[in-house]
Amino acid sequence: MHKIERPYAVVAAVIIIVVGVGCSSHSQTVAADFTLPSLSGQPIALSDFNEQPVVINFWASWCGPCRFEMPELAQKYDDFRAAGLVVLGVNVTSQDSIEGAAQFVEDFDIPFPILLDEAGEVEALYNASSTPTTIFVNADGIITNRHFGPMTDEQIDGYIRALVDAS
Repeated sequence: MHKIERPYAVVAAVIIIVVGVGCSSHSQTVAADFTLPSLSGQPIALSDFNEQPVVINFWASWCGPCRFEMPELAQKYDDFRAAGLVVLGVNVTSQDSIEGAAQFVEDFDIPFPILLDEAGEVEALYNASSTPTTIFVNADGIITNRHFGPMTDEQIDGYIRALVDAS
């Protein structure tokens, strides 16, 4: 009796594996659109940059690790902006202040748009529960990477090169 049960068990296992593989999907997460006011007062939407690679960096002026990585992120933006790279700095103003954000931008001479998330809605939308958090979105609007915490120059370079090369 064990000789009959074992082949049926093997066949059943193979069917489950084949059906399971056939039904699995490698879903890709589409970056949710949002619109926030910029530090200069102009509303900016993620969808304004369709068909461009976008880096969304959530930060706060009091965040030590944000201060560590921001100069590198600004440099990479300068290095890759001719290739179409967009960087959006999203200040988590719900945990910061507009004055603090403005001073941070001045201190670090940030060349890319700074958006103010005063209600924390975009922070929640992207699950950016810690700062810094960085989201990498390809030109098709798909999130390709998420990085929680500070990034080294090498990490920033690797993420951005992959994003730009794929565009």
